[in-house]
Amino acid sequence: TTDIDSFTISSSDFKTLEYTLHFQNGNNIQSQKVLVMQNGSSAYAEEYAIMFEPNQIVSIGATVSSGVCKLQATPESGITGLTTYRIVRGGLL
Repeated sequence: TTDIDSFTISSSDFKTLEYTLHFQNGNNIQSQKVLVMQNGSSAYAEEYAIMFEPNQIVSIGATVSSGVCKLQATPESGITGLTTYRIVRGGLL
């Protein structure tokens, strides 16, 4: 699992964030949306609008640890090597 975005809740207490994500690994590409909400102690993530060709690269989740909310990517089975990503984030305080 790799952290791909984070924020400190005490200084930026976003309640909800929406991400647009793009990943590339070799010939594999993936784009999707993720909605994240947090309550200060737990985070919840919902992936949607997932598109990939030819293989899905990652699954996305969120967690809160030591006051930091993190967006995390976990490689799918069989995915190895360098994966690059791009993100756009919008949030509600």
